[in-house]
This record gives sequence, C-alpha cells and structure tokens, in this order.
Amino acid sequence: MDWALWSPIIISIIALLFSFLSFWWIYWREGQIIVSKPFANRIAKIKDNGLLVEVPLSFYNTGATPITVENIYLVIIFQNIRIPLFFNATRDSIEDSKQKTATQFVVDGKKYLMNVFSFQVRDKPINISVGKWECELFGKLNSKKYKSLSKFILDVKHLDNSAIARLNFDDEYRKLVERP
Repeated sequence: MDWALWSPIIISIIALLFSFLSFWWIYWREGQIIVSKPFANRIAKIKDNGLLVEVPLSFYNTGATPITVENIYLVIIFQNIRIPLFFNATRDSIEDSKQKTATQFVVDGKKYLMNVFSFQVRDKPINISVGKWECELFGKLNSKKYKSLSKFILDVKHLDNSAIARLNFDDEYRKLVERP
C-alpha cells in the first residue's frame, strides 16, 4: 500500500466526515427539554371543589432544533391520591397580576424559557392540606405522546381559600435569602 497515494484521500474523507458531523451537531441535533424545579409556589383552594397552583418553571432545550411544547399538565400526589391539574395560564413573574392565555410555546435550540405557570382543577372535590406535595409535570412535545418532564416536591406552608394566595418558598431557599 502506497501511503503517499492514499493519505490525502483518507485525510479528505475524515475532514468531510468531521464537517458533516459538526454541521449535524450544531444545526440538526434534536435535544431534550430540561425543566427546573420550582423554589416557590402560590396555591389557592377555590371553595371545596377546585385548586389553583402557580409555579415558576424554566424550560431548557439541550439540542439545536426548536422544540414545541404543545401542552403541559401537573399531577399532585397527596396521600396516594393523584390530582391532575390542567395548564391554565402564564405570568411573567409570580407577583405579576396580568395573566396570559395558556398556549403552546417554543423553546429554541440551546435556549431557555422562563415563566410562572398556572395549573388548575375545577368541579372536583379536593381534600388536600398543607405539607409536602409530590408533583410530576407532563408535557406533549413536538406532537408526540405525553411524557414526564420533571418530578419535584412542593413545600406548601400556606393553603388559602381565596384566589389571592400567599407565596410558599422552599426551606433551603428561604434560609439562603433570609437576612441575619
């Protein structure tokens, strides 16, 4: 085998493969959605047959191509009872009074989207109290089936019986931001 003849061909093929793989990695690679765990929440019990939960969440796309989040819903597991809550609205911040309609949203490649997401259940008897609630967030991404996006614990210290709810903060976060 004559290396002087074959080495330019082999180097050219390797360079071409590297170019194709780099282009795929930068522009075509489909990633996953990573959802942050909320450090605060706002919860209100609406009469005896409804529940409103608001949590700030960040959605990060690890890939290069955009991912469309078509719908999300939250399941609260409290004393072995599963309570599904539908996606109701969004806010820019947890103190913001202006709600935006719940709709699909797109997370561009290598970017994130932050919002306060509001979930609600109505016309269903709710027997729930303060404490640590297990939660699981499900989402329908790019017209595929619903899948679990995140599991987290909500530390609920205040459960108000009005739509004007008080903030609940995670204990670890509260300790970090408290002033001595």
